[in-house]
Amino acid sequence: MSTLFIQHHFTSIDPKILNKNIVCVCFLSSKNDISESDFFDYVDSNPDIDECHCITGDGEFFMKISTESSLKLGELLDYLRKKYGFKTKTSQVVKSIKGNFTKVF
Repeated sequence: MSTLFIQHHFTSIDPKILNKNIVCVCFLSSKNDISESDFFDYVDSNPDIDECHCITGDGEFFMKISTESSLKLGELLDYLRKKYGFKTKTSQVVKSIKGNFTKVF
C-alpha cells in the first residue's frame, strides 16, 4: 500500500511584490441557501482570496483576502453580499506576528 505524505507544495511570497497592500480576514454568514459548487468555483477562481475555510460557531466561512486597495476589497465584499446574500464581518490585518503569505502550487 502506498501512502502520499506531501499533499501540497507551498512557497512564501512577499505580498508587496504582488501589489497586495491590504490583507484582511473575513467571516461570512448567510441565512440563504447558497450553491456551494458555484461559491467554491468563485473562491477558487479569485486570486485575491488566499484561504477559505468552512467553520463552526459564528459564521459559515472564514476567508483570508489580500488585495491591492480598499476599493478592490470593497468590490469583492459587495459581490459576496449581492451574489450569495452573505453578511460579512471583516478586519484588516495591521501586523502579522506569525504567518506567511502562501500560495499552493
